[in-house]
Amino acid sequence: MSDPTIIEICSSVHTYERRHCWMLSSILQQKGIDLGRVRICSAYIKDHPNTKPSTGEVLNHFEEISRLGRVVTPVVGIVKDQARFHHVPYEDEKGFMKRGEVRNRHVDEANATWIAFMDADMVLPPDYLATLMEILERPGFREYDGCLYAGRHSTILEPTEDLVDSDPDRYPCVIPKAWEQASKLPSIRKSNIGAGYLHVCRTAWMKERGYYVPPGKAADWDWNRRHSKCKSDAQFRREVGKKKLPIHRLIHLQHKRDSDFGSHVELQR
Repeated sequence: MSDPTIIEICSSVHTYERRHCWMLSSILQQKGIDLGRVRICSAYIKDHPNTKPSTGEVLNHFEEISRLGRVVTPVVGIVKDQARFHHVPYEDEKGFMKRGEVRNRHVDEANATWIAFMDADMVLPPDYLATLMEILERPGFREYDGCLYAGRHSTILEPTEDLVDSDPDRYPCVIPKAWEQASKLPSIRKSNIGAGYLHVCRTAWMKERGYYVPPGKAADWDWNRRHSKCKSDAQFRREVGKKKLPIHRLIHLQHKRDSDFGSHVELQR
């Protein structure tokens, strides 16, 4: 029997577990799509001391809710379709922090028609996946070999922290009306199309071509030998081609960037 999955949503989660609860809640609250055809793949570092709750705990919580079809809230109702969750654990930071290597692993393990790389802190409108799948069936999109991308709104940090982080002990949990709550947050800019937020590719094409590891920064040298090198997501899009999806923008829940690995605090622009 062939795999019924039509799309895999792949993310890397590190210190953003609370925001990932918002993202997963918005996926379970999707309308007009059989969630049984959706697989959610989250990469994370196992047993990392700075992540509470851990990503594994978050995924197990949502998987159990989806599997049992439990009543989430009186508003959300019963989760009728069983979304599937796939753990992509790493023992330490060495492999996890190399985006290209992680995404190559996602591609290798994918069986769906489409693979979507999405940041772990995005919130989806309730009809987002149904609209996306309709667009991907249109001529000019269904046969496209390249990067299909979409924009997002990024929220202001302070009210986002008040909404998401004010009660850390409640996590992991399903957020009632995740999109409705997130959409009330003020945004710092109208849109940004960065490939990290969302880009969608045909899985068969990606398996043939591969995602790209930053030269000199990853141990997965085999991809660099077999494929042309790419230094960034932007360069990846330029090299393979890109087309914007005519779809509603996602909401990005603003955060301070984790500085454990030398990255910066995200500026409010």
